[in-house]
Amino acid sequence: MSSWERLAAFEGGTISGLATARASDGTVRVFAATPVGVFQSDDGGRRWRPPGADSAVAGVEVVAPSPRYAEDGTLFAGARDGLLRWQDTGGDWTHLLAGSRVLSLAVMLGDASRLTLLAGTEDDGILISRDDGRAWAGANPGLLDLTILALAVSPGFARDGLAFAATSSGLYRTRNGAESWRQIEFDWEDAAIQCLALSPGFADDRLILAGTEEYGLLRSEDAGRSWTEARELEGRSVNGIAFIRAEQVVAATDVGLALSEDAGASWHMVGAGLGPVLSLAGMHARAVPAGGEGAPVLLAGRPDAGIARTDDAGQTWTDANAGLAARLVVELTPSPTFEQDQMIYAASLDVGMQVSHDGGVSWAEDAAGQAADEPPDLASAPFAQAEIVAIERSPAYEREGTLYAATDGSPSSGPVGGLSLWRSTDRGQRWTRWLELPGPAGGSAVRLGVLPENPWGDTVVLGIGGLVYRPRQGSWQVVGGARRPIWDTVEIAGPGVPGRSGVITALAASPAYAVDRTLFAATSTGVIVSRDGGGSFTAWSEGLEPASTVAVAPSPAYARDRLVYALGLGGTVWRRRDS
Repeated sequence: MSSWERLAAFEGGTISGLATARASDGTVRVFAATPVGVFQSDDGGRRWRPPGADSAVAGVEVVAPSPRYAEDGTLFAGARDGLLRWQDTGGDWTHLLAGSRVLSLAVMLGDASRLTLLAGTEDDGILISRDDGRAWAGANPGLLDLTILALAVSPGFARDGLAFAATSSGLYRTRNGAESWRQIEFDWEDAAIQCLALSPGFADDRLILAGTEEYGLLRSEDAGRSWTEARELEGRSVNGIAFIRAEQVVAATDVGLALSEDAGASWHMVGAGLGPVLSLAGMHARAVPAGGEGAPVLLAGRPDAGIARTDDAGQTWTDANAGLAARLVVELTPSPTFEQDQMIYAASLDVGMQVSHDGGVSWAEDAAGQAADEPPDLASAPFAQAEIVAIERSPAYEREGTLYAATDGSPSSGPVGGLSLWRSTDRGQRWTRWLELPGPAGGSAVRLGVLPENPWGDTVVLGIGGLVYRPRQGSWQVVGGARRPIWDTVEIAGPGVPGRSGVITALAASPAYAVDRTLFAATSTGVIVSRDGGGSFTAWSEGLEPASTVAVAPSPAYARDRLVYALGLGGTVWRRRDS
């Protein structure tokens, strides 16, 4: 195999947000927010794909297209690490806000054809930009709760300045373009408002719907002055609301989907068998390729299970996860006897342990699970109060008892916020600091690899962000009376690794490392390989699309079969023969 071959995909995942936009050809495009990035569908939710080859974003909470998407192809995503923008002409995400987890978004046309954006954050309230997201300012006067779960703006926001903000303790309204906010008085004390939707005819009917965590759905026909409770949804948790047209609206609840044909005045369940629904989207059948004039197409985004779809008003539902690889699969481990049994294990945070008996082609739940190694007791370690960000055993652990641990962010482990690497040769009873890095790790994941034994003993490598740290062979220094290796750093971007630097997500050595000195690294921009023990790296991603990977694992029989497996972000399984 001269390039990577896709074997399988763990389709589905948690869908925290769904949104629609009219594409340039007149059809409706659907966007899904997932823990591993944004996916889009061009056929009414039947099949999904990322917006581009290199479009991974961690922890997307909400997605919102530009109001002129058909012309500018612009998409915004609120994520764990801020707000990002995608433009079809650019082919990459641009970070507009960093440091604040964005839970809600509102995008509307502003002055001089520029976009005005409201970003609702977890801890910093509302941030506003009036110039397409270039400059931002706080918009919190009057807000008593800075956890903004949902936003809804008047279609005439540029003129009337009217918008609503849902928080964990109530609902707020602005009448002056987010210059100040005032809490709306409710009969429902400390109601956590989880979602909002304004009627398509809001300018005339002043209709707003609010979904709550424990009081069901609330309805107002006077822009929030007075409210009534939807009797059919009393006591339900309402997670999302979407108008399909003026009278037709759908709501996502903790027990399925509810549909109203009279603008939310009355409701009936159309997806009771779906279980909890986190997000939803609805569209006219005629706006969908191969659609007709009948019932609207409804999409339900669920926790773990991906998307369900109906085109018969909820009478029947089908899974619609083709191409939607959004699982939190984080580790890939071939069996030690892989050459005989062709078994590979995949560890997932959302679907548990999976196992393949045919070299990665098909997968099933591993009911028994792999036996977990007994974790070392670190209670007496000098870094016991620090954050342990990585820990690994030596390949010769059973014989020698050697352990390595990386810690971050404790005064007892060096400078405040610093990162240290520790080594123990007696199964964790005593520890020696082997590496001390001033300053924090910068929020980057720390990956620790202990390479198979060689004539000089263990070789340990550390991946932090886009750098690989490795000890210089035969070179030592004495610091504070303790003997430590001298470390070299290698940046994984450079000659042979084109494009922007990726972030190292996994390190794995050839089982014959002592002979071939081959080290593989999975990164956010693909797989790279070193043939000199980590001294230099070259790109090794031919055929990977999307390229972002979270794990790489050579076959235990690599010296004979030359097979290497990789796990793509979201749960795609790849195989390549190293020639």
